[in-house]
Amino acid sequence: AGANGRNAEKDGASPKAKKALLKSRPRLVPAASADSHEAKKEKALPTQGSYMAPFQKRRLMEQAQWNATKEAWHKKLQEEDAEGPQPKKRAGPNMRALARR
Repeated sequence: AGANGRNAEKDGASPKAKKALLKSRPRLVPAASADSHEAKKEKALPTQGSYMAPFQKRRLMEQAQWNATKEAWHKKLQEEDAEGPQPKKRAGPNMRALARR
């Protein structure tokens, strides 16, 4: 039972098994103080965010997508304004006019 490290604490297994058990456990990081928060930003454990209802998540995603679309549209308009007025392309033949011929 102590060979696999699961019951190493209970049955008085070898120190080697206890050491292996301790290494397999996740390491908990104490809460960082305000001073060392910047330095240990990469090492902080991930935390679960607050609950957000599905309709709120969907709304946020739609809003982000709309903002991206709007930004691309405004960028396109600025580029067109920078190019100056473009000559209008002549439309193709009118079907009514072709039918009269």
